[in-house]
Amino acid sequence: MPFPKIGQAIVASAVVLGLLGGYSTAQTTNEPVSLEDTKWSAIGLNGGVLDMDKRPEIAFEAGGAFGGSGGCNRIKGQVEISDGQIDFPDNIAATLMACPPEMEQVERQFLDALQNVTAYAVAGDNLVMLDSAGEPVLKFVRMP
Repeated sequence: MPFPKIGQAIVASAVVLGLLGGYSTAQTTNEPVSLEDTKWSAIGLNGGVLDMDKRPEIAFEAGGAFGGSGGCNRIKGQVEISDGQIDFPDNIAATLMACPPEMEQVERQFLDALQNVTAYAVAGDNLVMLDSAGEPVLKFVRMP
């Protein structure tokens, strides 16, 4: 059952706190943290852990522009972000390099997951993106 927007924000906060295991000194607030000028490396995808040398990355810029890598190909586009809600476009631009099969599979899952994201929450150096049911689909750590 989909959560209304306020419910998604509450679930997102709970998921991030769960990500931190309750042991973080990171401050969390009810106000969504801006993603502008941040860069993230994926550590979790669809409930699994990403344990690979070249993981998907995403960076957010001013005005909703984003870019990064699916692990092999470069990606970019324009995202709508407002009050903890996030909406990626259906047409994310990507390069078309030949990739090893296992990397190509992770990249496809990553891009599919971005299409399902509707909300996000940040706690310290952790970012979680949730689907419309409030389930985490992507987990990231902040990059320098």
